[in-house]
Amino acid sequence: MAIHRFWIFHKQDVRRYHKKERTEAQHNRVCDPGKICPAKRGKGRIHECKGHQDHRHVWRRHHRRRLCRLLRSEGPERSEASKERAIPHIQGPIDSYVKLGLLDDGQKIWEKIKITTDPAEAFTGVYFVQENGAENLEQKHEMVAVMEKYMPVDGIIASSSSGTPVTQIASEAQHPERIIVGHPFNPAYLLPLIEICGGEKTSKEVIEQAREFYKMYDKAPCVLNKEKNGFIANRLMHALWREEIALVSEGVCTMGDADDAWTFGPGIRLAAFGPGMNYELGGGELGIKGCGIKFGAMTNAMFATLSNMDKVPDTWPDKSGDDIIVEKENLPDFIGHTNDKIAAFRDDLIVSVLKMHRKM
Repeated sequence: MAIHRFWIFHKQDVRRYHKKERTEAQHNRVCDPGKICPAKRGKGRIHECKGHQDHRHVWRRHHRRRLCRLLRSEGPERSEASKERAIPHIQGPIDSYVKLGLLDDGQKIWEKIKITTDPAEAFTGVYFVQENGAENLEQKHEMVAVMEKYMPVDGIIASSSSGTPVTQIASEAQHPERIIVGHPFNPAYLLPLIEICGGEKTSKEVIEQAREFYKMYDKAPCVLNKEKNGFIANRLMHALWREEIALVSEGVCTMGDADDAWTFGPGIRLAAFGPGMNYELGGGELGIKGCGIKFGAMTNAMFATLSNMDKVPDTWPDKSGDDIIVEKENLPDFIGHTNDKIAAFRDDLIVSVLKMHRKM
């Protein structure tokens, strides 16, 4: 039985406010006169925005956010079992927040969470759904059909898909213009990145609404201008991962040394800024252009020798498995040598970096 998970944000959980000093141009970027206004929704009501003079508003965080999870199952007994299986998946991140000092009382979060197997209860009056189902196109189509049955026509459906193109997800939808990919990055309960990608029929207005929506929950949304397999972050990560696999497979270094080279070198710089900004800072007075002048020949020579493998070597699973055992054994005792302790150390570092970025 497939379990379909959703984060659901109800309309009454999006607070509106009026800001008289907003200019007409600023307002029109958020709400076009004569269209359904995405921000002027309260208690499930929808109104038509009459123009900037009376309705200058943007989205803001609401303290009474309500989250729901819908788990699709068959029959009441399986439904109840599905609810029980959902609890540890929710409790895990809550426990992590408490351990990291981000929450004093995890029980208060449960007061804002409701688990249901009733689609009508889950989706009626819902403005935004974050779908987290399996990477199965048929199941995606089934979930979209259920959501569209109960959601208002202007509600946004955001899929957490890591690989299924949004055009395919929306191919059987009644309203494909309101379907996007809102791809989080692991560990999703900590990292603020959300990659937003529209399909061939996705409305630009919906993409901008989604961007503003994620921002009000302190996420860091990045928008793709067109569909691309792997989106942004996964492509960057896999380029690095491919090169590490090549270096280790060719006997240039161990996986532990490759990891250390990243962890104690560019990885630290990249925790502050991405490659583009780091090259800007490393190019002297000319910035990133200066890097092109100073290091252009070296970069071209490096590009010519980077790995172009198009599949993981057959020997890699065994090789990497052996190497990671040694790497974990060689970690300092203050970090630990088990996956749980290593992950806890990683999460502490992530929180420290995010606090520096004022994302926490």
